[in-house]
Amino acid sequence: MTRTLLIALTVTVLATATGVANADVIYGSTTDSLYTINTTTNAQTLIAATGLTNINGLAYDSASNSLFYRNGSSGTNQGNGALYRYNLSAPPATAQSLVVAATFFTNNPGQSIGAATNASFYNGNYWFVGQGSDVLVRFNPFTQVVATFANFDNTASTFAFNGDIAIDRNGVLYGSSADRFWSVNIASGLPTGYASIVNVGSNQTNSVNRQLAFGANGTTLFGYKDVGGTRQWANIAPNGVTSDVPAPLSNVRPYLDLASAAVIPEPGTATLSLLGVVGVGLGILRRRK
Repeated sequence: MTRTLLIALTVTVLATATGVANADVIYGSTTDSLYTINTTTNAQTLIAATGLTNINGLAYDSASNSLFYRNGSSGTNQGNGALYRYNLSAPPATAQSLVVAATFFTNNPGQSIGAATNASFYNGNYWFVGQGSDVLVRFNPFTQVVATFANFDNTASTFAFNGDIAIDRNGVLYGSSADRFWSVNIASGLPTGYASIVNVGSNQTNSVNRQLAFGANGTTLFGYKDVGGTRQWANIAPNGVTSDVPAPLSNVRPYLDLASAAVIPEPGTATLSLLGVVGVGLGILRRRK
């Protein structure tokens, strides 16, 4: 293995490991379009006008460099809606594709699941809480295997979403619904340790009823709320306390959903092992000098 090849391999591996985490970017969706939002410069750039009419449940998968989102009817529960994928690596003309039809989550796994008006991606799966239900859903859009976790919060309450969910690098899912800010751990693929963090009605400054996305570092949580007054954009601490975001991030358009663009979860053992191989190779070259 030549030195040039090893250096190129190292650069490739590191680029794969860091992915979009080097960019201060999150994603946003309006009723019909997809955007990138630079949280440092406030540049909010159109990715695509999708031709759809009610996008929600936006989530980003770093492994496939794709956005996933549903399109459903308007109204309180917004229907189940079809799920779409937008491949950011594909030519715009062919980037959008249908993943599952609108009836999928109604007929499979044989029970009606509320609409994906909130979503986040973690470890190959699209996660959401069914609108107006207490069902947490784990869905693999590549294999179309779905698992449901009813009563995941161990209460009889249901979740009404004008807000969102977001999952951090450790597999902790944070939720901001109509009357609470909460968390549950899904790192194992199963929800455990549900905690209700803030239990108050929504107002202009708190962490309730916000769209959520983790920033490039996978730990800074941004919250957006399309309301007048102060703190439309906020940083949200794990205890649910909000603070002003650094300038110049500000409101440009009414986003219906946000999605994290960080590489979540962090690069796994396969990447670390490959880096180890590269390191061994460089060591051999040094000894051959």
